[in-house]
Amino acid sequence: MKPGEQQKNVILNSEGFCAVELPHKRPVLFPWLEEQSIHYIIGWRNVGKSFWALTLLESVTRGQRFGAWDVTTPVPCLFLDAEMCAQDTQDRLNQLKFSRGGSIRYMCIRIITPIIWAFRERISSTPSGAPG
Repeated sequence: MKPGEQQKNVILNSEGFCAVELPHKRPVLFPWLEEQSIHYIIGWRNVGKSFWALTLLESVTRGQRFGAWDVTTPVPCLFLDAEMCAQDTQDRLNQLKFSRGGSIRYMCIRIITPIIWAFRERISSTPSGAPG
């Protein structure tokens, strides 16, 4: 590969970009949630946004109906929280586990929260992310 060739192949003008044949995004939760999508949940404090989101992710990872919507493609999910403290996220996951009869697919929901960085030495590098 020649110097600059890589940039030449990925930097496109709008016409070139629109000419690229991209694969269709698969529906995950029909009709409003597709793979490779980002969704924001906005609302007042303490109305259940995080619990709603975690319940949604649990349904999507299991392939189970969520409210009025069918899961068409079960997928692993990422829960990105930049507001709540890690202890509250743990509490909500445990509440979800309890409400589901003690069963939750922790492995399919990945968590990113800023406070975890402070505890990185205590977290194992195992695939499960379980404490070491």
